[in-house]
Amino acid sequence: MGRKILFNGEIIKNEIRIDTKSHILNYGTGFFETLLYENRQIYFYKDHINRMKNTQNIFEIDIDYTSIEDKFIYQLIGENNLNKQTLRIKIIYAPIQSETKWDTCVFIQDYKRINKAYSVCVHTEPKDNFLYNFKSLNYMANNYFRNYYKNHSNADEVLFISFKGGILEGSYTNILAVKDNILYYVSTHNNYLKGVMQNQILRNTKAIGLKQSEEITEGFTTIFLKKADEILLTNSLIGAQPIGEIYTKGNKIQIPVNKENWAEKIRSFYSMK
Repeated sequence: MGRKILFNGEIIKNEIRIDTKSHILNYGTGFFETLLYENRQIYFYKDHINRMKNTQNIFEIDIDYTSIEDKFIYQLIGENNLNKQTLRIKIIYAPIQSETKWDTCVFIQDYKRINKAYSVCVHTEPKDNFLYNFKSLNYMANNYFRNYYKNHSNADEVLFISFKGGILEGSYTNILAVKDNILYYVSTHNNYLKGVMQNQILRNTKAIGLKQSEEITEGFTTIFLKKADEILLTNSLIGAQPIGEIYTKGNKIQIPVNKENWAEKIRSFYSMK
């Protein structure tokens, strides 16, 4: 039945019984984390677990963290004979088999990073509420709009705005901008998913070679982005990649190639390919 998975701490065949009354099936209830495995290591494991714990505390759910210890995930990779690969690791925690008990499920997939400047579109309807602070399994809006702009505009990613019109995030990425050696990011007081990779970069801004980091209070405006030296998309899998062009309301913003190439420097800093 294909690759093995880690379900509630046990490595089993890729088969799970889902109760028809479970909330994951009926309502998309649940959360997930996506981790990178590369160079024989799992990147930022503790950061992802800490984000899970934050979600657990807010939603008052029960998670058995002993079932997803990194030693078991490494064992899962080994039993699937994928030690030398670059992989996407997905940890799901959700009420899979009943209405009341939360399960953990870990599975792995091949992953190949797209190393190019991204073409992105800005979706001009607000996507802004409290639940967007969490990595929920209900990713329907993100997937729909990403596929829509891919099919209609050949875009690699879609960016979402707040009710005040500022650009907050992508469908699966965070957005950062560099101007005059300063790193700018969307204020964490806004409703968007604060990425593990974004937090890593902010934590190590000076070590990477940037002067400092500063927050943008209500999200990025297109006027601000036009003046940026480099605009980056980040997440735990891609690390960092530059944006080459932005389409919004029929207008195109061309972002010149920055000789500093901060995206490459960031990936190099974290030993990502």
